[in-house]
Amino acid sequence: MRLLKSLIAITLVMLTLLSGCKPSGPSSSAGPTTVKVGYIPIVDCLPLYVAKDKGFLDKQGLSAELVPLQGGPRIIEALTSKSIDIGYSNIVSNVVAHSKGIPMVGVAGGPVETESRQVHALLVSDASPIRGPGDLADKTIAVNALRNIEHVVLRQYLEKNGVDVNRVKIVEAPFPQMEGLLKNGSADAVMAVEPFITLALAHKSARVLGRPYTEVRSRNIVANYNVRREWFDQNAETARKFAAALAEANAFVASNEAEARQILVKYTQIPQEVIGAVVLPQSLDKFDESDVQVWVDELAKQGLIEKAFPAGEILRQQ
Repeated sequence: MRLLKSLIAITLVMLTLLSGCKPSGPSSSAGPTTVKVGYIPIVDCLPLYVAKDKGFLDKQGLSAELVPLQGGPRIIEALTSKSIDIGYSNIVSNVVAHSKGIPMVGVAGGPVETESRQVHALLVSDASPIRGPGDLADKTIAVNALRNIEHVVLRQYLEKNGVDVNRVKIVEAPFPQMEGLLKNGSADAVMAVEPFITLALAHKSARVLGRPYTEVRSRNIVANYNVRREWFDQNAETARKFAAALAEANAFVASNEAEARQILVKYTQIPQEVIGAVVLPQSLDKFDESDVQVWVDELAKQGLIEKAFPAGEILRQQ
């Protein structure tokens, strides 16, 4: 009898300890799924800010930690090292990564640049003697990352305007530093993006020399949200939920522009006095293979990848 009482007492203690280890409230399996999202703090990521701010990610059961990074190559590196789960990176970086055997999958769309919605520009100092693309020979031009979309589009723009690319020095600098490079003379021209275009124009320190994206092609997809293939295979439902939250955010931006601008202020620190002038991006819920194939073929032409491949290889089947 004494032995039985001892066994019962031990059992009760163990049950108490085990119950104390359980989380309070809903079980962890029923809680939100945490995802780390790498992004670039620019206007193009507005749908991501909206999805976070308006609770569209929460509604999908996702707890998103936003991680700011400089550009597409840095985001691909972060995805590869598994320091982030989802990354906003430009199409060129995605194609180059795939060609190098880095398995990435696009899970949601992103901005598209058209003549009616332009958020990228080539800027020069307001006092610069440069008046046209022909004046860029033997000059220094800054892009946010080498071998990315800004670099590729700049090369296309120079070639289209008869400028020998080999006579142009192309350097790398973060988007927020572009205006400063023009001011201190470190660069003769810069590939800039909103909100930094509007800010530089408001400061009267720069002027638009050209719009390389739409001058090269009337319609360009720019960037999208990507994951590692391994992560996607294990988290396809999470990827679907993330895409759904972004789609809801795209719809919100389209019908609530004023509020979207205020969310943009919160995430990019754009001054209130210029927020009304900033061009908001147009974003697609997903990209078609033909949207991406244009870039694959261009990169093969420029020699940045060894050979072209079917664009569907880096897009989630939707």
